[in-house]
Amino acid sequence: MTTHTGPAQPQDGPPFRLRSVAVSAYGPTVLEAMGYVAAIPLVPLLARRLGASVGLAAFVAALLGLGQLATSLPAGSVIARVGERRAMLVAGGVGLASALLAAGAQTLPMLAAATGRSSRSRSSIRPGG
Repeated sequence: MTTHTGPAQPQDGPPFRLRSVAVSAYGPTVLEAMGYVAAIPLVPLLARRLGASVGLAAFVAALLGLGQLATSLPAGSVIARVGERRAMLVAGGVGLASALLAAGAQTLPMLAAATGRSSRSRSSIRPGG
């Protein structure tokens, strides 16, 4: 039988520095957030260009948040099942494809679908955020 007599002793070696993992830990989230913030004002403008009323353009823009809200819990389940790295890679690819589809949308339903899909992939990159 093993007994524990005190706090764990630190391992010999270099001290942990946040800088050594900052890019890999925060980089994907910062990059994704920058794209999201850049897209927010463009979505209603694209919707208006495609013939949407002001209210409908606002709804299409709101899909960015509504899709993430609706899929945060399922995204957490997927992340737990397949792992963070794989989920983020797939979500990043889907988000990129959705953003490109939204940018080139020729119809309002296509823009709405691409906007909603993009926000759902965002849940896997930043669950709950």
